[in-house]
Amino acid sequence: MKSYKFEIFTSFLEKNIREGIYKPGHKLPSVRELKNKYRLSTNSVQNGYEHLIIQGLVESVPKSGYYVNLTSLLKQTVRP
Repeated sequence: MKSYKFEIFTSFLEKNIREGIYKPGHKLPSVRELKNKYRLSTNSVQNGYEHLIIQGLVESVPKSGYYVNLTSLLKQTVRP
């Protein structure tokens, strides 16, 4: 299975969201912060956030940043 650079931080963020460490509405680190912390390109960080958005865990607010999706925990707890 191919591994992507953005998985370095997305797995960490996803784990913290699913465990409730990052609550719905919590502002996540900026692209610049993650880029510097994990030594990734801006594009890799943006791809990582896009991956989390597709999963429904994160939402992007233009000119504000990335936030834990308010419905992310609801989706996790309500399963048929």
